[in-house]
Amino acid sequence: MEAAALRPFEAASEIGAKQGGTGAQGAYHGAGRSPHIQAKRVKRGIRTMNFMQAVQSCLSQYATFSGRAPRSEFWWFFLFQILALIVSSMLGDVAYSILALLLLLPALAVGARRLHDVGRSGWWQLPPITGIG
Repeated sequence: MEAAALRPFEAASEIGAKQGGTGAQGAYHGAGRSPHIQAKRVKRGIRTMNFMQAVQSCLSQYATFSGRAPRSEFWWFFLFQILALIVSSMLGDVAYSILALLLLLPALAVGARRLHDVGRSGWWQLPPITGIG
């Protein structure tokens, strides 16, 4: 009989550790990402940006609808928009309206570039904006 069968009350994590894994779930579960996923990210050349780099990139490419945008650029700029609009709403309705209009074109541009990165057309932004679809 196997040693594991002789000790039925032995913790599953101890058995998994003896078998080369991190527990009963296997070698990769619960221990972070699989090395295969990490290798794909390196192969595809996914780059990440910090908050300032993302805001500068989006504002400098405010009307560039071609190319690609990494996920970090899109979400950091989204956070910047939310924070800027909250602050401008405290200043008044006019400031809020002006800032919302100023940030509309860069938001559409980075959205189109993000959609290009995932293999879709930038026109996929149209249904949520217009309610068509």
